[in-house]
Amino acid sequence: MKNKKILFVTSSYPFHNNDTSGIFIYKISQYISKQCSEITILAPTYKGIREKDIKGIKVIPLRYFFKKLELLNPPGGGAANAVKKNPLLLFLVPLYFLSLMFALIKINKHYDGIVFFWFWNAFPVMLLNKIRNKSIIAIYGSDFQFFLKNIFIKKIFIRSLQQFKAIITDNPYTQSLVPMSKLVYMGVDTNDIKKTALSLDKYIIFCGNLTDEKGIKDLLQIYKRNNIKADLLIAGDGPHRNYVENFIFETNLQKKIIYLGRVIQNELFFYIRNAILLVLPTTHPEGTPNVILEAITLGTPFIAYEMPQLKLFKENSDLFLVESKNLNQLEKRISKVIEDKNIKAQMKEIEKKWLHENKISWENTVRKYLEYLFK
Repeated sequence: MKNKKILFVTSSYPFHNNDTSGIFIYKISQYISKQCSEITILAPTYKGIREKDIKGIKVIPLRYFFKKLELLNPPGGGAANAVKKNPLLLFLVPLYFLSLMFALIKINKHYDGIVFFWFWNAFPVMLLNKIRNKSIIAIYGSDFQFFLKNIFIKKIFIRSLQQFKAIITDNPYTQSLVPMSKLVYMGVDTNDIKKTALSLDKYIIFCGNLTDEKGIKDLLQIYKRNNIKADLLIAGDGPHRNYVENFIFETNLQKKIIYLGRVIQNELFFYIRNAILLVLPTTHPEGTPNVILEAITLGTPFIAYEMPQLKLFKENSDLFLVESKNLNQLEKRISKVIEDKNIKAQMKEIEKKWLHENKISWENTVRKYLEYLFK
C-alpha cells in the first residue's frame, strides 16, 4: 500500500485546524496517510475559503461559483442543512456538480483509488467508467433516502451503485436498504483524554450541533420541569446557541444546566467518560453518530430517540431508545437510569459486549476501506 495515492471526495471537511466539520473524514485520512504514499482531499470552498493543508493532510479547494455566493457548504452545517434553510441555494447544486466533474476528469489519473463520501458527491461521475472503476462510495442514510421512495428510482439508484468497486455504510439499517453494501463502523480513539477543571458530582451530557434535528430543545423542555435529579452538561455550538443561553437564563437554571460551547475532543472525552448518561434526542436520519460510538467506548450508557439507524443491538434496544418526540417517555427513561444502578450496569454490559464483537478502532476502519478500495 505504501506506493498508493488516494483521493477523498467530500462536501464536508475541516476548513481550518480548529474546525470540526467532517472531522471523521479527517480521522480516516490521518490513519490512511500512514499506509499509503499520498492522501489528498477534494472539498468545496465556502465563500472562496478553504485551507490547503489541515494538520499535514493536503486539501484541494474546489471553487464552483463567485466567492461571495459559494454558500452551499457552510462550516459545521453541510449542504443538506444549507439548502433546507434556504431553498434558493439549490441553484448552486448543478454548478457544484459541474465543477466537481471537471476537477475529477482533470486530476483522477494521478490517483490509484478514490473514495466518495455521500452519494451526491459521486453523482457527477456516474457515466465516467475510468473513475468509477477505481472508486468506492461511503453512504450514511440521509444522503440517499430520496432515491428509495419510488420503486423505479430505487432500482436505478441501486444499479448505479453497483458500478462502483464497493459501497460502504456505517450502520446495519442502511445495509439492509442497500444489500450489497459493506458494514464498516467508524473508529474511536479515546487514548488522549484531557482532564478539565470542571467538577460535577452527577450529570448527564448532550454533545452535538445545536439544531432542531439534534433535539436540544426537547432536552431543555424536560429540564424545565425540574424532575431530573442530575445536572445537564451541553457541549456544542450551532444555530440555537442563543436560544440555549437565553433559556438557561430565563428559567433560572444556571446551577442545573451548564453550557460549555464547542469543546475540543480530548476534553469532550473526559466529560463523556464521567457522565452518568449521554442523551442524543436526534431526529435526523444519519448514520451511526460518532458520539454514540465514543460513549460506548468510554463506558457511558446512551439514550436516543428511536430510529432504525440507532438499533445497534439485536436485543435490548428498548433500553437505549425511546419513542421520537415523546418527552414524557424520554424524561422517565433518563430518571430511571439515573436512579437505578442495576439498569445502568446492564446497559454498560450490553455496550461492552457489542464493542468487543465489532472491534471498533480507526485501524480496523481504515483496513477495511483499503481492502475494498484495492481488492
